[in-house]
Amino acid sequence: MDLRFSLPATKLQLLAGLVRSCRKLGMFYYPNMLARYREVELSTFVWVCIEEIKRFDLALYKVCEKLTGSSLEDGGGEISLFTAEELQFPMPTNCSLWHAVSRDQWKSAVEERALVDLSNLSQDTWISNFAGLLNFLFGI
Repeated sequence: MDLRFSLPATKLQLLAGLVRSCRKLGMFYYPNMLARYREVELSTFVWVCIEEIKRFDLALYKVCEKLTGSSLEDGGGEISLFTAEELQFPMPTNCSLWHAVSRDQWKSAVEERALVDLSNLSQDTWISNFAGLLNFLFGI
């Protein structure tokens, strides 16, 4: 029994188009995320922007995974989505800064945390390094 969600072909094509656009923009690759910013930019702004990209990428991956696994047949051929191997960035940081609601919470969280080092790629912590484990856990 297949318990995956499904979408009509037109909506699935839109989703596949979104994934292709993200690939073209390099949104799944951490060095590309970092390259958008310069050392002189406000570190909290850079941190938030990168966290948003990482969270968007993971949400997109989860939607695609719930729908199809890594690919799906659609009358005219295969619509290629994407896999955990393409998520070449560290997990988002789940910290007090991300959850800050008030200005005081934000200030306090910024003071206790080093934000983004644009020269550190953190390759050993990329999600893609653990794709095999994810595939095993989720039966992909």
